[in-house]
Amino acid sequence: MRRTQIYLPEEIHEQLGLLAKKAHLSMGEVIRRLIKEGITTQKNFFGKNDLLSLAELKIKGGPKNISKKFDSYLYR
Repeated sequence: MRRTQIYLPEEIHEQLGLLAKKAHLSMGEVIRRLIKEGITTQKNFFGKNDLLSLAELKIKGGPKNISKKFDSYLYR
């Protein structure tokens, strides 16, 4: 592991402390778990799923066979 320091608003710090106490975990462990959960759910900074964000762009045009060859275009 690598040490990282962050500044938190007082309210968030207090909430983390309560979560840690309730779960019988260190505050560091609670933070690590919350960060891991956020990363693994693939949410971006705006709270939306990345694929849904792409769909909202409503891009016109592109290959005509994209629905049949979606994977080959996506994983090029």
